[in-house]
Amino acid sequence: MTHQTCSSLSTSRECDEFREPLATDTPPSPLQSQLLTTINQSALLLDLPLELIQSILGLCDYSTLLVLAQVDMLLNSEATQIILTRELGSWSSQKFSISHDTPHRDSILAALYIRQGAKYALTDFDYSFEDSKCFRRQGAAITRFLDNHVTSIDCLKLDLASAQAGSWAEASSARSKLIMLLEAALAKGCQHVDLRGDICCCIPHSLKPIGGDLSPPPTPPPPPPFFLDSTPTLNKLTLETSPTLDPFLLPHMLALLRSQSPTLRNLKIYQSKPLPINYYDDFFLAVSLPSLETFKVTYKLSDDQPTSSSNFECVFDFLARHPSVQKVKFHNEYPYFDPKYRSAGTDRFLPNLKILHASAQVVYSLLQYTKVFSNLEHVCIMVPYKDNWRYEQVNNALIALGSRKNDSSTCGKSSIHLELRVCFDTDFRMWLLFNHILNQDASPVQYLKRVETLTLNTKGVPGKLTLETLITVVAWAGMFPNLRWLRLDDKSSRTDEVEEVIRDERFVNCLKDQIPPLERCSVGDWDWVK
Repeated sequence: MTHQTCSSLSTSRECDEFREPLATDTPPSPLQSQLLTTINQSALLLDLPLELIQSILGLCDYSTLLVLAQVDMLLNSEATQIILTRELGSWSSQKFSISHDTPHRDSILAALYIRQGAKYALTDFDYSFEDSKCFRRQGAAITRFLDNHVTSIDCLKLDLASAQAGSWAEASSARSKLIMLLEAALAKGCQHVDLRGDICCCIPHSLKPIGGDLSPPPTPPPPPPFFLDSTPTLNKLTLETSPTLDPFLLPHMLALLRSQSPTLRNLKIYQSKPLPINYYDDFFLAVSLPSLETFKVTYKLSDDQPTSSSNFECVFDFLARHPSVQKVKFHNEYPYFDPKYRSAGTDRFLPNLKILHASAQVVYSLLQYTKVFSNLEHVCIMVPYKDNWRYEQVNNALIALGSRKNDSSTCGKSSIHLELRVCFDTDFRMWLLFNHILNQDASPVQYLKRVETLTLNTKGVPGKLTLETLITVVAWAGMFPNLRWLRLDDKSSRTDEVEEVIRDERFVNCLKDQIPPLERCSVGDWDWVK
């Protein structure tokens, strides 16, 4: 058997940058020491059958495997394969997911890096870091992997949830590593970047000097030339606002957004913890994305932060400057506001908006302007769980949606998909019964002539679909003048009684009688088409 020597393989010193201390590394077992000596002195092992070589390698620890991977092309392939299979199972060369609880991550990165002849066209690379030290070491390793072994990458996901730095210098180093990693991904044509977690400086309270405060952090440095020359490829950017709005990282994030603005169509901002309001002003007032089509934002307020509209005007100014936006999603924790549209008239605010996801309060405050959103196709009302006033707010939102019937503009000509994110509990059923079914003359549903698709979605809330709720929902759906598709997209469970009923032919006959225009009904995985 002829084998090629790995003259181009990484040196042991390079491997050491990836290595993590393993219990089996010190001292090496007699078998592994003898194995390494044998390989270095003769080609005896390399003349063995492949199956026997694989069996011998299977007895080795990671340190030994990484050394063997630098001896011969065959051993390189087999040793790195064993490392990747041990930790990632049935791994794919197109998708890697390495979570917080994945052991021996340094060895995995080393195996990926020294694996000869391997070029990866990645669809998804998802990596979670434990702390700032691991991020600085493993982040640099991922950057080298992207630079040298990746031909293209579609999606890069990084979880920095525990990347806490002990000093400003460590935090600065970690941020620099992050910028270089993102630059490497963009150079390979990355289309989606998802940054979760934080890179911050956590100084323990016990280090605070008695009678005084720690000296303030240094002034944020000016943005380096990173990103400025990157070819625009990014289509979607998902950011937790902790790293995004961090004053030290903000200049770099803005440089990233500027460089990728020609292609960036989807921006999702998720706030993992309360931040000062001026952080949002600094971000949203500085960002301009002319191709933006989808915008999602989630806020979390601290107890001492007011919920008045003035605190969030920067978001609406941002939206007013982006008429290209077609989908907006506000998390249901978003506070009540009275938008003023200072940067655009009410008839010019988001003229291309097709999909709106928001709480009932937000939907009401936006839809009360009948000349806004002439292209609206989908309205999702997220009903807060355990909110005593939630259904009164939903009624107001439905009234605002129904009031658009008198609008003579184009907004009265297209159909609308109405979606409610609700819990199938007793309160929901009672609301349908007493506010609508038994009081049809006062129900706003009679005015929802444009609603042709109705979806009740239980995503993220507890509850179980019972037969009583199903019967009530069907009766309520029959009040919609032009309903053609009823969807109960329940992510929770259904009672056995419901399972039996929806598969009974008499249920279909009931649907036809209760909802004459109906052409389709879906209950979970059950689907009926007329």
